[in-house]
Amino acid sequence: MPSDPSKPPPVVLTVGIGTEAAYKQRYPDASDTPALWFDSLSDFARLMSTPNLTLLSMIRKHHPTSVLQLATLAGQNATTVSSTLRLLEQHGLLSLSRGERYNVVADVAFDEIRVLFLLDA
Repeated sequence: MPSDPSKPPPVVLTVGIGTEAAYKQRYPDASDTPALWFDSLSDFARLMSTPNLTLLSMIRKHHPTSVLQLATLAGQNATTVSSTLRLLEQHGLLSLSRGERYNVVADVAFDEIRVLFLLDA
């Protein structure tokens, strides 16, 4: 199915499994080095749990203006959502800023996540 020319191309976050040093050694001239790196697939999978992916998706779709609004959308406790957002921010998967009335607002700057596995790294 051809893509819709009126829609912008998706913003893709590429995540590497392995080490950035090994990737750069193997592909020294690569211009598409993954933005984020995880030592193992299990580390990445723990972070990309179904509830966490749901939060990322809800942020992209609904653009909530506070943690409380996101927690309500997700049917979760606001304290739990706040902790999860900080963890996801620490790993570079979203950004947090202050919105109106000092509410914490989450933003996800990508539409897709692609994973690159380094074999024999």
